[in-house]
Amino acid sequence: MASSEAVSALLEGPECWEDYSTSIEKPIDLTNADLGDRDFSGFTFRNCNMSGIDLDYTNLDKSQFIDCELRHASLEHTSINEAKFVKIDATNCNFTNSILRGTSFTYILFHEANLDNAEFDYCEFSRCEFEKTKINGANFQRVNIDKTIFSNISSEKTVISSSTIQNSSIINSTLDETSFINNDIKRSSLIEVYLNNGKIINSCFLNSSLKLMSLHMMEKTGLDFSHTTIRDSDLDEFDLANSIMLDTTIVQCKWPEQKGNVSLLGRYNKSASLLRQPVQDLKGITPIMRRQIADAQYLQEKHQISTSWIDRLILRLWGMTSSFGQSLSRIVCTACISILASAIVSIIIDDKITATPHIFLTANINTIINECILMGKGFLGFSNPLTLPPTLGQTLMLPISKCMGLITLGLWIGLAANKIGKLSSE
Repeated sequence: MASSEAVSALLEGPECWEDYSTSIEKPIDLTNADLGDRDFSGFTFRNCNMSGIDLDYTNLDKSQFIDCELRHASLEHTSINEAKFVKIDATNCNFTNSILRGTSFTYILFHEANLDNAEFDYCEFSRCEFEKTKINGANFQRVNIDKTIFSNISSEKTVISSSTIQNSSIINSTLDETSFINNDIKRSSLIEVYLNNGKIINSCFLNSSLKLMSLHMMEKTGLDFSHTTIRDSDLDEFDLANSIMLDTTIVQCKWPEQKGNVSLLGRYNKSASLLRQPVQDLKGITPIMRRQIADAQYLQEKHQISTSWIDRLILRLWGMTSSFGQSLSRIVCTACISILASAIVSIIIDDKITATPHIFLTANINTIINECILMGKGFLGFSNPLTLPPTLGQTLMLPISKCMGLITLGLWIGLAANKIGKLSSE
């Protein structure tokens, strides 16, 4: 129980309390004292055992708590502005709905403390420990957190904005419907941190380490992961299309699809998750993935700078015939279509000379097959594929077929070089 002398001195006023507290060498006993709804602004509590104390609805503005026990204490709906807490055991302490502005916390244990719906503004936390702390609905605004550990935190609807977290650790924590806005995380470690169904906007993770981090169903924009290591995470949740990743290291992460889609008519649609940062600015990426990203970024830039109709037509033809040098099947199909088209045009030309209006009335299946074989030989570069004097159609179409063969050969060589390059390290 609380010392009656201590309680009496406390209720007499700040001067009486100061005289009493300085005259006592042993810890002052204020355990389980009922001191709610009072004004203790400007008081200094030094070396006090305040476990279980009731300070609900109390004014603690500009007060100081130094080397005190606040285990199971209740500071609900308390005003704590410009106060100072140093070396405090606040295990199971209740700060629900309290207002804290300009207050500093140094060497504080917030183990299983309750900070639900508390308002922290311009506060500083240094060398504190938050373990299984409740912060549901709490608002941390313009807060500076340094050398602090957060572990096993589970909360909902927490707001953290315009704040700095540095040299700290956040471990095994889940924050649902959290708003994380305009924050800087520097030289910190985040391990098994799960942010779900909230928003993370204009925030930086600099020189930090992120492992098994999830941003599931988060509204994301303006993120910066420069000089940070990301491990064992799903990068599809990191908004690669809009994030900055200068000198970022990626280790054993799951990549979203980076390769774009090419339609049958050669139209290129980039991946919605295509990395924004130039791939050479990142570390730890496998050579194959690095090449895939670089190819996708090149095609995206190529389409952006190609404004004239002739440039766009060439890109369409390139995409339609070989999927921009990435599809062997399209090259084979292009070759077959070229050979068949050359054969049909050759037969049409010859049929027109004999005044026959329709190709299939005079050219039977054998004729088409023989003409395709002839054009195929020309396509493959045979020097003289003819055994009989050429017709007019063959005379016109064989050189065209040979040119198409050379173009297709160039596409095939480019594709082969691209495939070989993906198998080699940089």
